[in-house]
Amino acid sequence: MQEQSKGVVWDRGHHSIFETFALDLQDFTTTYKMPPYGSQDVNYGLELQKMRHKGKNIHMKKVYASSKNMLLYQVITNVIDGNNVANELYTCPGCGAVSRIATLQDGCPYCGACFEMNELFPKVTNYYFIEDTGGTEQEVTHDIKKIIRPFMIVSALFFILYFYFFSEESGRFFYSLISGTVGGIVFGALSGYLWYVIKVMRHLFADAGKLLPMLINVAGSGKKFVSQMKRYSPEFSYEYFSDKVVSILKMLVYSEKPQEVPYYVGEPFGNVFSDIIDSSYTGAVALKRFQVQEEYCYVTVDIYIYG
Repeated sequence: MQEQSKGVVWDRGHHSIFETFALDLQDFTTTYKMPPYGSQDVNYGLELQKMRHKGKNIHMKKVYASSKNMLLYQVITNVIDGNNVANELYTCPGCGAVSRIATLQDGCPYCGACFEMNELFPKVTNYYFIEDTGGTEQEVTHDIKKIIRPFMIVSALFFILYFYFFSEESGRFFYSLISGTVGGIVFGALSGYLWYVIKVMRHLFADAGKLLPMLINVAGSGKKFVSQMKRYSPEFSYEYFSDKVVSILKMLVYSEKPQEVPYYVGEPFGNVFSDIIDSSYTGAVALKRFQVQEEYCYVTVDIYIYG
């Protein structure tokens, strides 16, 4: 998984999958062109989201307009051992027919096109945004100055008046002006910085309080899930599994007919998700139940995603 580096300008010339996908995702908000490095599941979810926006006459760029600073996380999946994904279903890039990856390597049964593994991978199999509560060094400096300046001005005026009217040197204008200004600047800077720290800590504690139930539920579940799964499937990847589950959930959220979504078996949702135009995955999946019966593994998980 890669994270957006603060202060770094994305550039396609760097030949970085992360930067290229980030720029393609940015372009998608205005052009609706699918990111080439997006996996089929990611792009299918984006396609369904695009159709949801068009159906409600909403433009993607307005949905993503936000004053909050966000960090972009991406899960980039590559394949070292092709046998691990040989049985995965994949849409033929040539004709659009669905076949297993192993079949596509030998030749698509519908159009005959053959594909090497490096043509199908690496891909971005998941991405999500998390609010950056810290900010860059420049942003933090700007916020501190924004708070300190009024404190310094008010403190300086108070100290000047105090020295001029109430101190032992009262009545001496230049003494009051210089002493009050210096004292006010020092006191205002310290008190303003203290107020900034209190403000940030209050924000952090408020966010932690909101996330506490999720953190308690998620704690240790991923490690437990992996240890149980590896007894039956040594090549099991928790990241690949969670990416797949999140992708399917997004398809269900944005699809007008969830029962037609691949891999889904269940009742229609009605209008439960019909008004959701955007969703944000928090990066957390919690294992609730794990059961193996004959050749099938049944897993119940909680996915934390905001709509």
